[in-house]
Formats: sequence, C-alpha cells, structure tokens
Amino acid sequence: MRQVVVVFADKMTTGELMRRAKQLDVTHDPRLDRLRRLGTISVQPLVENLSGFDDYMAGLDPLALPLARNPWLAEFWEDTFACALPGAAGGADGRAAGEVAANRADRPACDPTLRLTEQSGYRQQKYLHFVRDATWAFANALNDMHLDLCKGQPGLCSGMQHIEGYTLRQYLSKVHFKDQNNQSFRFLNGSGEGPPRYSILNFQRDKQGGYFWKNVGQYSLTEDGSSNLVLRREEILFKAGGRRDFPTSECGTPCLPHQVKVKKENDLCCWTCRTCGSYQVVRDDYDCEECKPGFLPSPNQRHCMIVPVTFVDYSSPWAVVAMTFAAFGIVVTVLCGLIFAAHASTPVIKASGRELSYLLLVGNLLSFGMTFLIVARPTDATCGLTRFFLGLCYTVCYAAIVTKTNRTSRIFTRRPVKHRTRYTSPQSQLVITAILTSVEVVVNAIWLLYRPPATLVISPTREQRVLICDGLDDSSYLIGLIYPLILIGFCTIYAVKTRKCPGGFNEARYIVFTSYTTCVLWLAFVPLYIAATDHALRTVTLAMSLSLSGLVQLACLFFPKIYVVVFKPEKNTRDAVMAHRSHAFIPTCHSTPVVLINGTSRGVYARCRRGPPLCCRQDISTSSGSDSQGAPAAGAVSSPLRLDFTRFNHITSLRAPVTGSGNVSAASALRRRKHSV
Repeated sequence: MRQVVVVFADKMTTGELMRRAKQLDVTHDPRLDRLRRLGTISVQPLVENLSGFDDYMAGLDPLALPLARNPWLAEFWEDTFACALPGAAGGADGRAAGEVAANRADRPACDPTLRLTEQSGYRQQKYLHFVRDATWAFANALNDMHLDLCKGQPGLCSGMQHIEGYTLRQYLSKVHFKDQNNQSFRFLNGSGEGPPRYSILNFQRDKQGGYFWKNVGQYSLTEDGSSNLVLRREEILFKAGGRRDFPTSECGTPCLPHQVKVKKENDLCCWTCRTCGSYQVVRDDYDCEECKPGFLPSPNQRHCMIVPVTFVDYSSPWAVVAMTFAAFGIVVTVLCGLIFAAHASTPVIKASGRELSYLLLVGNLLSFGMTFLIVARPTDATCGLTRFFLGLCYTVCYAAIVTKTNRTSRIFTRRPVKHRTRYTSPQSQLVITAILTSVEVVVNAIWLLYRPPATLVISPTREQRVLICDGLDDSSYLIGLIYPLILIGFCTIYAVKTRKCPGGFNEARYIVFTSYTTCVLWLAFVPLYIAATDHALRTVTLAMSLSLSGLVQLACLFFPKIYVVVFKPEKNTRDAVMAHRSHAFIPTCHSTPVVLINGTSRGVYARCRRGPPLCCRQDISTSSGSDSQGAPAAGAVSSPLRLDFTRFNHITSLRAPVTGSGNVSAASALRRRKHSV
C-alpha cells in the first residue's frame, strides 16, 4: 500500500523537512521529488502583498533619515549591503560599540545610491498584511478605550495610565474595520481568533522548466459570516501530464448518498463505504441512525419520512366481506320477524313466547348491525358505540332466552296445584329481561367513564401506522363479553331443566345447541382475536363472531318454528304443541295401572309405591281449558286416569263430570289419552 504523508506546516518548515528527507536518502533525485509534488494542492494563510509597502521600502535612505527615529534601519542597511554607514556607532540590539566598530572596520562606506529593490534582493514577505491588520486592531482598540475612559480628552488620561490585559482584550474582541482589500475584519465570536483567510495554491511547472506555487483560489468569510470559497478550477493542473480533471483518490472513493465511511484499521486517512440498513438514514459521514417506529428512510436515506396512517373502513376488502355477511343476516332476521308477525296467533308462535321472540330478533338485528359500526373509520364516537353495544347485543339475546327458559322451568316445577306461578305474564317477562339487560348497561357505562373512548395510532411494524380504537390492541374489548358469558351459562342450565316439557315448550335441545355453538365460536374467535397481529383481521374477527352468533340463534331458535308454520301447518295445532316427544316427561306410576271391569263403577286407579305422579290424578272428572299463551287443554273424555296440566302457565284444572260409566268406556278413554300424550 502506498504511504501518504500530510504535512501541516509553513513553507520554510516544509523546505527544511524536505532537506532532511534528502539527507536520509528518502528521495534520491530532487527532480523526481519535484515531479511527485506536481499538482499538489496547498492551503496556506492568505498570500497577498501589502500595497504601498514596496514603494515605502524602495524610498528608504538611511543617510537622509534621522537614525534616532528608526534605530534598526542602520544595522539592517549595513547587514544587507555589507557596508558601513557614517555616524552609526552602536548596535540597536544592545551590542557593544567596540564590537560593532570592529565589524565595520573591514567594510567599505555605503554608496548613497543604494536602494531596497528586487535587484538588490528585496522581496516582501507574503504575510505582511497580517501585521498590518494586527496593528490596526490594537490601534482601534486603544482608540475605543480612549473614547470611553478619557471622554475625548487629548493625551492619556488617568483612566489609561494603567491598562489591564483583560480590559484591553475586551476592546480587541469588539474591533471592526476594513482591511486593505476593503473586507470586514473582526474577531470571531469574541474568542480572539481572527477571521479565516486562506489561499489555495497549486504546485505547477512553467514553460521554462521551473517550478512555482500558483494561487488558484482563496477562502474567507462574507459580511454575514457565511463561507466564501473561490476556486479557479481551470487554472489547476494535476500530475506531470498537466491533467485538469480531478484525480481519483487512491485512498478511498467517495461514498454514495446512502453510504457512510468506515475507517480502515491503522490508517485513519483511508476508508471503505458501508451501506446503511433498510431502516437507517445517514446521520453524518461516518454514522447511520435508526428511524423511529412509524418512520421509513427517504429514497436517498438522508432523512426519515413518516408512514401514512391506514385504517379499516367500508372500502377495505375484509370489511366488505363482513358487511355482506351481516347484510344477509339482517335480511334473514327481518323475514323471520315478518313470518312471526303473520302467524302470531298460531299455537306454535304462542308457545314460543311472542314478546320475547320479538326481543330476541331485535338483539339479532343489533348483532348484525354492529358489523357496520365495527368496520367504520375509528373515531371517538364509533369507538364508544362499539364498546357499549358489543356486549349489549349479546346480553339482549341471552337475557330473553334466560327469561323464557326460567318461566317455563318455574311453570313445570313440582309444587302443589294451589300455588299459582307468579311473574309469567308477557309484561313481567319484558320487565325481567330489561332488568337483566340493565346490568350490562351499567357495566358498560362505568367502563366508558373509567376509560373514555379514544383513538390512537400504533405501529405494529416499521412499515405501518394504523389508526385504531383505544383498547383494541390490549384485548380490553372482551370486558363487555363477561356478563353475556354468564347469561349463556344460565341458558344452558335452564335448558336442561326444561328438557321434559311438552314439545311446544321444549326448546332444550335448540337452546343447548345454541349455547354450545356460541361457546365454540368464542373459543375459536377469542384466541384468534388475541393472537392476531393484523388489526384489520382482528376487527373483522370481532364483527364476524357477532354475525355468526346471530345466525346460530336464528337457525336453532326460529328456523324450526318457521319450518312448522310454513311447511308443516298440520303440526301447528294445540294437540301437537302439547304432545310429548319423550315419555320421560310424564312420569308414569311405578306399578302398572289396573283396570277393574267387574260391572261396577269403581273406576280405574293406579297403584303407586310413592303416591300418584305429577300428571296422574285419581278423581274421575274432566274439563277443558287453555293457558294465556293459547296452549290447548284436553277435551272432556270419560276416563278415571287423566293428565293434569295445571303446571302450565294459567292452565286451569281439568275438572268435569264423567260423561259416562262402564268399564269399556273407561278403558277406551285411557287408550285415547295415552295416544294424545
């Protein structure tokens, strides 16, 4: 590797260094050394002649000037021209007069015509203008001090008899004047440093074969303190061939805009280029800086740019799928409501509880309608409504189911006939449902007050900035689903308890299936919601879980009844509604009933080890009646063993006189009653 030596020194020091290098045999040929130096760029303090100084020096005549005014001139003159001036006795530097006289004795008298010119070897020093500026700086500082301390009094006043260096420095730092080029001179920021003024030199060879430094530019500061570089590129020559194009560095090539320099080991002047990372920008020549989350580097990796905000709205593909599914559910719910309204007076619809069924349909509409609220652009309003109605729509549905199954369970609970079941009217059922729903309303209201709805922008990845509702990222939305989950548990319990009810009232299978399916949906969607990193997928998961739950409720609780009403009208009768789908409902006697046919009218009775069951009575009387919901009662028949429907809501006792007697009629009545059951 080629070694490069950079010397920061003036010309005289550099020249001495080169002479010492030659003595050490570093450069064998001075001409080769000069050839190597061709094209060198040098930066030196401003090289400029002081105008008028050459004329002043050329006009000096020690024989015509009084030596007392300039005591150094005589000695300088004698040393320069090797002559002796008449009348110059002693040395100005304090040397003894005898010593000076001994040196002058061998010299001829100075010619009166001698002058300091180029022919005599005179040459102005290039940095003499700095001496002029320094002199002017002190002169201006002392003048400003005199104006402040002496108040215009001529001569030195008492305030300037003794000057502190610190005081003089303060005045020096404030001086401001024009130099010989009419450029402003002032010290930088009061630091005592003069303004930077440099000359840019180029080492060249002239046509005669000589070598010289050519001034090709300069650097200085403008009046406002900004940098001013003047470089005459057309005058610069590089290398021996006289090339004017800038040579390529042999130490390291310039780095691209997205690269930084990496210094080589043991070589601080050379470097290699390194590309900044995908999420980094160039901070300076040697360092890369990481962009914050939500920011990406610009194409040239010079600064970080903020990533545009994205959010789920009605135009998102995921949202379109969810809204299509929800719209289908709304249409099906409305059709179910219309069919229920058109057949509201039929036994199947009455047995299902019309008021609570309508309320359940309203809850389903809320579930489907929530999709359009969830996939809307996040705002404080939409976020608050989503948190409030997310659990409320579930609560409305399952509060109605709990109320319905609880009513049926209380009606068919074994208790004495004389105790009538309370709070089974439609108005009572609506009030109970409202009370159950109000718990969720209170929970959501407290939740909204404790944590007001808001939107926030998050950065799940460096390339994304997503606008979401506050709480959607930490699963706190699931708080509103705790109470509906409790209601689902009660639905399952009451569905099991009412599994022995008559067919028109027995919805145990459907309710249990609805509860189980909802739990399965929650077990599938809740982990997916929590584990999803894509917030669009998380939002759509929340919306789809509501729609699927609504469809499950429609399919399990409404479609079977609609199927009977529309396609099987022959089953939409009181007898069919009261029919048992399982013999487990009406408990039979533990011993087989015995019909006594002996010509007497002692009737039919059943021997039960534990007494007569809930549905068996031993009195021989029948009557007809109906409940408030239109549930059919058995017609008057001649039978000593009959069904007791007093456990239904508002079902009157079957009490009527026996229309006939005899063993044959009693046996036939028992067979008919058995088939009707």
